[in-house]
Amino acid sequence: MGLDNLDMDLMRKSERIGDVGLYFLELFKFLLYEHYDDLPRIDVRKLPLEDSRRDKFKCQGNFICGLKINAQDLIIDKIVKNKDMKKLCENFYSYNFNFSNGKFTSPEEINFINSTLEDFVLYLQSGHLWKLSDYTTI
Repeated sequence: MGLDNLDMDLMRKSERIGDVGLYFLELFKFLLYEHYDDLPRIDVRKLPLEDSRRDKFKCQGNFICGLKINAQDLIIDKIVKNKDMKKLCENFYSYNFNFSNGKFTSPEEINFINSTLEDFVLYLQSGHLWKLSDYTTI
């Protein structure tokens, strides 16, 4: 299942049950467990289009940028209210990853990505799922 399909499926499910936190929980589990930690010797952008792994590497700039936006969304959407978790989100969002400087992602950065995703999943699984009723509606 592609990320676009996952996004649509999760959004429909989240809207149906009124739980935005569930969307983020399932998304972070998908990103953590369904993507590769590998750091291939070749530039993954040069993998053949038919290679099913092509868009499934955590080392890709698009993956990291998307996760940075998701970390920021946790604060904007008021999913994260805990001061320490807000700090984690802000630190991840502001981190200067190697790809931003034209370099390949390092093993330490993959560890940072994984530990951040694990923290997000644990936080959301621990009952910190905020209902839509917690939000101010427009």
